[in-house]
Amino acid sequence: MTKQEAIQKAYGEHWEKLKGYIDENGWVEDLQACTCLFLDFFDGRISSRIFYIDCDINDIDTQEFFRPKSLQGIENNNGWINGIPKQNGYYFIEYVNKVTDIKEFEDNVDCITWFKLNVKKHQKILFPKQSIF
Repeated sequence: MTKQEAIQKAYGEHWEKLKGYIDENGWVEDLQACTCLFLDFFDGRISSRIFYIDCDINDIDTQEFFRPKSLQGIENNNGWINGIPKQNGYYFIEYVNKVTDIKEFEDNVDCITWFKLNVKKHQKILFPKQSIF
């Protein structure tokens, strides 16, 4: 799935009505121009006669933006990176067939070749630091 497809899926049946107002990260930026909505802001949700979606509301310089909560983290794909890792370590990996696993990456020819053939995305596993006392 592409980033654009994830945004379209989050808006569902309302995508066609709203697509002209939605930015590259899924935010509806111009509520004034978005005349298809009659909004009531209540408890972090936006309701209208057209739809009801659990939303994030972002207030930047007193201009309000909203998007479905399911798009949280879309800016960096929740930390998932395409391709092979650049450092040795343990990683969550997503195979080309969408199965996820944990695998150690080592900077050697065999490991790099295996990752290039089998891995679509990765995310480094960050182990907790030891306690001081």
